[in-house]
Amino acid sequence: MTLLGKNLKVKEVRPFGIERRVISTMTMKGWQEIPHFGMVYEPDVTEFMIEFQKFREEFAKKFPTAPKLTVNTIILKVISEGLVAAPELNAYFEYNKATKIGTPKIIEDINISMPWALPDGRMFTPVIPNIEKKSIKEIADCIADMDRRLKNTNIEELLYEVGFSETLAELKAGHLSVLGRVFANLFGKNKLVHLKGKEKEAYYSIPLTDRLGSADILNGTIIVSNIGSLNPKFRGTVSLIDIVPPQVSALAVGSIQEKPGIYVDTTGKKQIGIRKTLPLTGMFDHRWLDTVPVMAMQVRLDEIFAHPKVFFQEMMELSIANESKVEIKHQLKEIEKESTPIVAALPAVIALSPK
Repeated sequence: MTLLGKNLKVKEVRPFGIERRVISTMTMKGWQEIPHFGMVYEPDVTEFMIEFQKFREEFAKKFPTAPKLTVNTIILKVISEGLVAAPELNAYFEYNKATKIGTPKIIEDINISMPWALPDGRMFTPVIPNIEKKSIKEIADCIADMDRRLKNTNIEELLYEVGFSETLAELKAGHLSVLGRVFANLFGKNKLVHLKGKEKEAYYSIPLTDRLGSADILNGTIIVSNIGSLNPKFRGTVSLIDIVPPQVSALAVGSIQEKPGIYVDTTGKKQIGIRKTLPLTGMFDHRWLDTVPVMAMQVRLDEIFAHPKVFFQEMMELSIANESKVEIKHQLKEIEKESTPIVAALPAVIALSPK
């Protein structure tokens, strides 16, 4: 403690766990290195939400065993459509301070890092990979499967594994400044506790199909934090969100709110009424990005929110088409299993056959 607050009575000193260490390291790095610029976008989603309710009912009938659709699932898909229209936002950026030369790398896959609130109040950021190729059903299935695998995941061990890999990579790159972090995490009263011996062996014997691994964290290309899903009654707009380097963009989604607004009725006349709005906040790396690609994303989102029937029709068709592909693959695997014994027996049949 400094002189400020010296005479205050401390009620409690809480541990600074590994998840806070990871978050503090990455966010400090982001603000120290990245000149952020931000924009707030607040579209009218009144008609979009009406069409979403219709879509959700039809979806439940066509896919009765699928997870229940949430606004979060739909908005993630909408955002992925915006990123397809503005690929510059889905990028990694490397910058050499000595030469003042940057290297932007547009990433082919859109992998959304989605902050996830754990039951104990901690935050965790798993990745939904290739979301631009996924249908609404596949996104819902992916989130449900992530939740299932999360139940078998030791978060401390996973973050330790990720942190160890990242630290090793930094040391190999000659970043000796991380040695202080290594010492603090491995020695002293604040050292990290991780699995050892039989406990570690038992945990890592769980296949990655049943638990989360480092790939479920490290491959994100953009963070989308949905504050509205944590608190649907939130009545405000997120003012800032951290960009995690080497990513160049971060988005925050608020809750759907009712506000007075101007809209065009069925006769083509402008009216004033109660409308539903959805505040979206974006932060971008100004070394690489200007407003042009940001506007390209916004134009695509405007198009979706202005014509929700078209969007949801396309999403239903995509869900049906992708589900058919999954079913065909499953049938081919079953045929392959059934035919394997026959194929294996062919040499013996040939050997016994008359010359």
